[in-house]
Amino acid sequence: EKAEYELGDNVSILCNSGKSKPAPELKWYINDQLVQSEQSDPETVVYPDQLESTSIALRFRLKPDVLHNGKVILKCVATVNHIHAVSIKEIRAIGSKQLELHKCLFYLTIVITLILCAT
Repeated sequence: EKAEYELGDNVSILCNSGKSKPAPELKWYINDQLVQSEQSDPETVVYPDQLESTSIALRFRLKPDVLHNGKVILKCVATVNHIHAVSIKEIRAIGSKQLELHKCLFYLTIVITLILCAT
């Protein structure tokens, strides 16, 4: 993961779960919109102790239409037996408030929030 992005850059981020049984289901959200499966690649690993972990990559091109108020909120949600864990990453504009195609840099601020809630 890079610290800075320009419009047009490819963003690639990986979300990994811890071990559990069954394997967690991971989903990516961009600005609270569920990412379609063709943009993300889930992979499950089974360990010798029969516990499982999941990882999911998210890949997309940073375009002006993805920005909301100069930032993009990426959220990875893991679910196991109705328990949810959420990891949030924010990509935001730095410098000028004017978004210019070739001059605007983006800074990846990692804001990780873990929320566990039984439903």
